[in-house]
Amino acid sequence: MLFAFVLLSATALTACGGDDEDNPTGTNEPSTDPALHVILPTSSVTLRQGGSAQILVEVSRANCSCTVTITGDSLPSGVTTSTLTLSSGETAGMLTLTASANAPLEVNQFYVKSEAPGAEPKRNIISVSVMPPPGS
Repeated sequence: MLFAFVLLSATALTACGGDDEDNPTGTNEPSTDPALHVILPTSSVTLRQGGSAQILVEVSRANCSCTVTITGDSLPSGVTTSTLTLSSGETAGMLTLTASANAPLEVNQFYVKSEAPGAEPKRNIISVSVMPPPGS
């Protein structure tokens, strides 16, 4: 009988969130902190020297209807990005990458960085290949 009581007590504690690593306070209340989830449908992009390309960036927000600013970070030499701003309610936009006419011909990686007030910044890695201009 005592064994059944201990077993039921342990089951009740587990069901009520008695040991939850993701929620160290032991409460089952959802977080109210602003959060971002960023999706890049592609993991690579090809640029021509002197040309540009666009990357689709999709964003979902939790606990905020804030503006999200998206830029490139740790860009390869000769490659720049525009700044993409998604206002409250906007969930996707195009980030433009541009390669200078003398950008090194190489494959490299950089980060797409997304920031919103109060939310932890997100960095998604993407590969960029710089190729010679057409007809070269």
